[in-house]
Amino acid sequence: MFATAYHVVKNRKPGSLLRLTSSDETIVVDSTTSDISVVPPSLPEYDIALVFVKSSDPLIPRDHLLPLLDYEYYPPRGAELGWLGYPIVAWPQLCFFRGSLSGYLPAPPAYLIDGVSINGVSGGPAFNQDGVIFAAVQSYIPNCIAGNITLPGLMGAVPISDLSRWMTRNLKTIDLPSAT
Repeated sequence: MFATAYHVVKNRKPGSLLRLTSSDETIVVDSTTSDISVVPPSLPEYDIALVFVKSSDPLIPRDHLLPLLDYEYYPPRGAELGWLGYPIVAWPQLCFFRGSLSGYLPAPPAYLIDGVSINGVSGGPAFNQDGVIFAAVQSYIPNCIAGNITLPGLMGAVPISDLSRWMTRNLKTIDLPSAT
């Protein structure tokens, strides 16, 4: 199972290509050869979908998975963060971005990050300097003034702890790698 931004996959037509690619650009899952289903989890406040892949073999070796942030820990404001994605302007290159945690939105909980969020980055992992995943990139929040003038805004990211908590509670997934 993998998670991504729901708006990335919600209009996917049956039979259309869906591919999971590793950072070394190796294709891990390809919908033309794998049994894949996309399901939005019961977290309607978030733009997150779960991608289920049926496989008798592990798709990614466990030691290649990045740990997830513990449930109750939130990075402090000003923390340096990074994220990955395949922006349309650089397709098919995987790009690395970085910025800092600016603040939080309370409902639904979301991180506000000062950094680049452009088309193609949605659903990618956001991680701290230790490589611990703390969020999934969800959106760009523009800073609009005078009705139609847009200034640089902030990136919104879904706390991975909320998704992990939902998965543990509803899917009985109790063996998620976490940072200690």
